[in-house]
Amino acid sequence: MALIISPSFIFGQSTKPEQPANNQPSEPEVASPVVPAPITQTPLVIIKRFEGQLDNVKDRTPIEQDAPYNVILKYITRLYPDEISAKVRPEVTFEDLMKTPEKYRGEIIRCKGALLFLNPYTLRTNTAGVDTYYSGMLGNPSNEEVYFFHLMDKPSEPLKNLTDDRSQNDEVEVEGAFLKIALYELDARAKGRSGKTFNAAPFIIGRKITKVAHPPPEAAHKFQWFITITLGAVLTFIFLYIIITGRKERKETMSLFSKHKPAPPPNKNTPSR
Repeated sequence: MALIISPSFIFGQSTKPEQPANNQPSEPEVASPVVPAPITQTPLVIIKRFEGQLDNVKDRTPIEQDAPYNVILKYITRLYPDEISAKVRPEVTFEDLMKTPEKYRGEIIRCKGALLFLNPYTLRTNTAGVDTYYSGMLGNPSNEEVYFFHLMDKPSEPLKNLTDDRSQNDEVEVEGAFLKIALYELDARAKGRSGKTFNAAPFIIGRKITKVAHPPPEAAHKFQWFITITLGAVLTFIFLYIIITGRKERKETMSLFSKHKPAPPPNKNTPSR
């Protein structure tokens, strides 16, 4: 699987003036009177939401904090995580994004895979009240699907990054707005294996990252049941042993007392000899 070299994530200076970062969208929810082509390939809801500000995005270019990046950044920071989840389009696949990225630009998608890396960085320009973001990459070990993402919220729990054994990586899920197909440089090992210098992958901007919880394997589940049943049987045996032993000791004690009963007092009516 391909890895990225850090210069691909170094941002340039933003050329878009700051806008107020409040809880209400500043973009009017009406279609722009003049929208550059390709208007027929862009869903109307996207045109309404971003007023054509994403139409000039160039795919297969490095990630930069340019005007489109800031548009998506402000959009995401105005949404709570549960609102982002409610807007996810689960039917959008990796293949869809790679084939027709302009069709899904600005849409909320969900990606899942092994966490390859996750590192904090500082934004050079703060246009949405965000100082620190978390840059990461996830992928599926069984194929070449990889995603880049920037998160605005600090992960709520420790996560395992890239290790020599990728099966030990945490599987994670990220939800966010798709911006473009990002270009990145491969590491030396990937270059030698693929014969390529650069690769491309979908890039999204989101709020949080979630570790995927997996149920225990069937064998482990059966073993847990075996341990539970065995432990229950042992505790039941100990409990019954204590009860039976206690009753036996009580009977023996009563029997001992009955053998040493004091002699009855002499009968006063019986004449003495």
